[in-house]
Amino acid sequence: MAIQYEQILSNSYIIKAEDKKYTKKELYDIFIDLLIENNFIIIKSSLPTESPIEVIVRDNNENDYRFVVNIRNITGSGWKDKIDIKRVQVINILYSSPEKIITTNQNQAMFLLGYYNFDNNPIFVAWDFYRYTKHNTNRSCYVTINHLQRGFENGFYEGVSAQNIIWVFKIQYFSKFVEKYINYFREFRNE
Repeated sequence: MAIQYEQILSNSYIIKAEDKKYTKKELYDIFIDLLIENNFIIIKSSLPTESPIEVIVRDNNENDYRFVVNIRNITGSGWKDKIDIKRVQVINILYSSPEKIITTNQNQAMFLLGYYNFDNNPIFVAWDFYRYTKHNTNRSCYVTINHLQRGFENGFYEGVSAQNIIWVFKIQYFSKFVEKYINYFREFRNE
């Protein structure tokens, strides 16, 4: 029997159940819908089968952005004794797709994006992509059920999980996330 992890219901109650997962194509469609919901016009997009996804979009102010995004399912941590911890497993694209690596600045951003939707309560979690390119093996990005619940209840939450900054948000807060993420790079990660 699969490990049952803590899950958030749409009424904010937490239960134990198996994770819900989405296919690569479904995750691609979810990301494109996220962009459209936030009034971005898709100028160019990579194929749904490519990882990471690369898109060029235009906002309402006629500003163009380039996003390179590795979108993954948020699932249980794999630890039976830590059912409140969730993760996204990532492959180091420094080795698998080095041509996709870009520098985050005013008009482009590269980030890891986790997707969680257990009970019709879609939540996204973003991590600093560059913190996961300095290793030789696959890594995991972590988030707790409490972080997800804060994002679900408040719409947007910025915090720390496993010593890394995370941004947890509902679909309508993606533009706010992009602004915060780019500012984070401008202020703290100007390497």
